[in-house]
Amino acid sequence: MIRDESRQGSDISLWVDRLSQLYAKDYGRRTGIARLIGALSEIGGSLPEVDNARLQQEATRARYDMELYKGTFKLPKMLTPEIPEGPVLETACGPGDNLLGLSSMGFSGPFFGLDISYPMALKLKKKIELLNKDIVPIQGNASKLPFKSGVFNSVMQFNAFDRIPELKEMAKETGRVLAGEGVVFYGSCEPPQYEYERDGTRIVYVPTEQRIGPEEAIQIASKDASCCGDFPWEIKTLLDGRESLTTKVYLGK
Repeated sequence: MIRDESRQGSDISLWVDRLSQLYAKDYGRRTGIARLIGALSEIGGSLPEVDNARLQQEATRARYDMELYKGTFKLPKMLTPEIPEGPVLETACGPGDNLLGLSSMGFSGPFFGLDISYPMALKLKKKIELLNKDIVPIQGNASKLPFKSGVFNSVMQFNAFDRIPELKEMAKETGRVLAGEGVVFYGSCEPPQYEYERDGTRIVYVPTEQRIGPEEAIQIASKDASCCGDFPWEIKTLLDGRESLTTKVYLGK
């Protein structure tokens, strides 16, 4: 069973879900995703910045509900000695390949994988059952973590930094759930794409007042930040095809 700690059921979530289902039925996955993103981007462009960002978060969630996604970023092996034994949380974990890799390397866990997309959490659940791994899949929001304080020895997140509207709250939540000697890993493509313009329409993912970098987020989580370097990230999606990107990883301890 997948623990569902998201806001699923809100009017905007249900409306976006219905729209995505209609587009997928009428146009197929790839074209449906493109039309969904285009429609919600156009609507968002007419909204105040904060509302635009919230709508784009729903658009991103709905996109990955429909996507065929390959290429989850995995923590480089050279950095795994920094992971203390004990509970590990990965937010925006996607299909969970990073956590599955850590589990296969002998870390005891337990592991918790949280993602805003239910189908992504479902993919992780199926892999857990197939491989018999001790990982708990959760559908939820990284800015509103459903855990008690001080319960994780490690919290990590990769390549979702510029798609979370409430970045400062996410950083505070990371610090809240970390144990006293816990560590945090953040990875992000740089520079972060907090917004962009398409055909004259402004698409906002993170409102101006929420825009912080990974180092500042680690500081908000009450840890000292250091840059671990740039690492390759190969990803393939229906919408964008194959991409060769670079992820800069930061460690907080």
